[in-house]
Amino acid sequence: MTLHVFANFVTPFGTAANNRAETEGNITTLQKLIWQGQAHSTVSAEAIRFALRRLLATAEKNGTNRRWDEDERNNVWQDWTFKGWASEKGSTFIDDDLLGFMTAEAATEEGESGTANVRRAVLEVTRAVSLTPWSGDVTFNAASPGATPWAPTRNSPSPPSAC
Repeated sequence: MTLHVFANFVTPFGTAANNRAETEGNITTLQKLIWQGQAHSTVSAEAIRFALRRLLATAEKNGTNRRWDEDERNNVWQDWTFKGWASEKGSTFIDDDLLGFMTAEAATEEGESGTANVRRAVLEVTRAVSLTPWSGDVTFNAASPGATPWAPTRNSPSPPSAC
């Protein structure tokens, strides 16, 4: 029998924006949803899991399998193949155990099946929803330089068109 814990996060209302993990500072408009006929601010489950991984990385003495590199804006992996889970005495990480993982590889030849290495999360996280309805009707939208690298600047040509 396996244990699965389900978590709902409730928050007071958000005032303007949130950090969605791959950006710096408060530069992304906070998402809203309609609940009981009123707008409430919400934060995605992915952002919550990202924040939990960062907390675990600082609290756990062995660290976590993935660590966010602020300079490269990418994950740094200790074991991206999750080989520790293949044997009973393998070296595993708390973030993989608590939040799960999945790797998938496509078939190399037609007619073959691809492979997947999956561990279901013990902690199932849903999006956070504010208990207090959103009281504003205007939000502050700003982006730091380089937040959207493909976007044109005053002195650059238009972005390439999609094919």
